[in-house]
Amino acid sequence: MLTELFVADLDRALELVEDGPAEADDVPAVLAKSLTEVTLASLHRIAVTPDTAALEGEVTAPVSVDRWEGPWLQVVADHVTAAIAAISDDRLHAVARAWAETEEWQYATADELAPLVRSLREVARQASPQRRLYLWTCL
Repeated sequence: MLTELFVADLDRALELVEDGPAEADDVPAVLAKSLTEVTLASLHRIAVTPDTAALEGEVTAPVSVDRWEGPWLQVVADHVTAAIAAISDDRLHAVARAWAETEEWQYATADELAPLVRSLREVARQASPQRRLYLWTCL
């Protein structure tokens, strides 16, 4: 499974559904093999602080629902984006360590996940109400 998280407005996100954002120079993106709603939800649970949003609510919502065989596009909930964007430098390794200890990442280490957490944070920080964070998935 190939996944990417990227920031774009809705029109641009829909343009990228077929081929994904990998070749698009105009959208901040992170290639994140095997990142799913489940792993994103576990990162959100770990990253959330009293200053970010509550744990309640959906992690993602489908944007492109007429594609049974993919690729698929989901918009990441704003409270999830905010929690990831708010991961501070001093918490980054602890978040990566806790994420590596989840069932979803049973073979990953904190040292392997720390660069991914950093990249996800940097992309999430570029999101805004007009340009949201999207999860693109292709088998």
